[in-house]
Amino acid sequence: MSNLEKFIQAASVWNLELLYTSLAQAKKNVRGLTDTEKLHLRGLLCGHSPAEIADQLQKSVQGVEVDLSRTIYCYVKELTDYSTDDPDQKWSWRNVVERLDKAGYRKAPPIDWGNAPEATDFYGRTTELATLQKWIVTDKCRLVGLLGMGGIGKTALAIQLIEKIHPEFDYVVWRSITPPPNISQPLVQILPEEQDPDLSTYLDYLRSHRCLIVLDAFETILNDNPMGTYRDGFGVYGELLDRISQERHQSCLLLISREQPVSRHLSSNDEHSPIRTLCLGELQEAPQILLEKKLLDKGDNWQILVKTYGGNPLALHIIATFIQDMFGGSVREFLKQDTTFFDREMRAILTQQFDRLSNLEKETLVQLAAETKPLSLCQLMPLVSSIDSKSKLMEVLHSLRYRSLIEQQSGQGGVRYTLPPVVMKFAKKFMR
Repeated sequence: MSNLEKFIQAASVWNLELLYTSLAQAKKNVRGLTDTEKLHLRGLLCGHSPAEIADQLQKSVQGVEVDLSRTIYCYVKELTDYSTDDPDQKWSWRNVVERLDKAGYRKAPPIDWGNAPEATDFYGRTTELATLQKWIVTDKCRLVGLLGMGGIGKTALAIQLIEKIHPEFDYVVWRSITPPPNISQPLVQILPEEQDPDLSTYLDYLRSHRCLIVLDAFETILNDNPMGTYRDGFGVYGELLDRISQERHQSCLLLISREQPVSRHLSSNDEHSPIRTLCLGELQEAPQILLEKKLLDKGDNWQILVKTYGGNPLALHIIATFIQDMFGGSVREFLKQDTTFFDREMRAILTQQFDRLSNLEKETLVQLAAETKPLSLCQLMPLVSSIDSKSKLMEVLHSLRYRSLIEQQSGQGGVRYTLPPVVMKFAKKFMR
């Protein structure tokens, strides 16, 4: 490839022909931009510094910097009305992208939805949506984990997030790791088809473009036991998380999972760190689902129903449909039956999660499900007969937390453990 053909990837993000014409007018030259000017402009639009452009073109850094200051910088200032600038503000090569972006020369970013599900009904989650938007757009986090049990609404929230923030990125790519990729080529294809999916290529691409990569159903490539470790052949994903966490780039990886991968990066939630984790809990706006389903007996009956199913959107959709079909929409009549209903879909989701547990984890869940109040470590210890030390019990509880199957409560009485209502009901009904 000759030098004049380099940085052509800028054309996928920017309206180059329009930009060439506009800058030529700012240059006040009817013959337009020179090939070298176009080349240097594309390099800047790809996010490269003058030093990086010089290196790729095998030119002197000083020569490229001088050329830019006499040409592209001047044209961009003229095009974007630099007369309104603060005279004390120092000009930087980064200002080129910033100004041209604000001037509207960037194309609408393409979204590659891949195998993402169709958008479903979405309720509330305004706080969680604002938190994720701040982390990714304002704080420019490099790695964000979105965790929670099955049916809690992780995927629906992520879809809403993308619809809201995608203009901030050059590319948005969604990939669900279901079923798991072929072990001979474990990394899912997120780059343009002509590029090979290897770690170095990934990182180069994330450095030269502002990308949002979503990896859904990440638990698919994790081992049942030990929890959070990678299945044979898929350890490359651990390397990917490490490199994305540690290396400088301008992109973000959003990881969606029922289970948290073992990673020192995702374990911390320092507000100053470029790596954050959001554990999704019950839906506060859950009554909206019952309202949409036109259920009767609004009030205390609705509150009891929502509490029984832990504000889990999927579970509430299922039970609301069931109540409409079997009890004419009467929540009161359903509650009189004093039972918990799990249809095939919800049972399959929970069974899949429970099947991944060790015997010690299952026994601990059963004991917690049998209790009406949260238990401390000391209270739980004598109930789990197969565990003979507090350190082993702490290990089990830690694993269950990473699997989004246990809740931890802190108060004056210390730390106590309990189960999300849906998990508790399921454990009582199907794990005895």
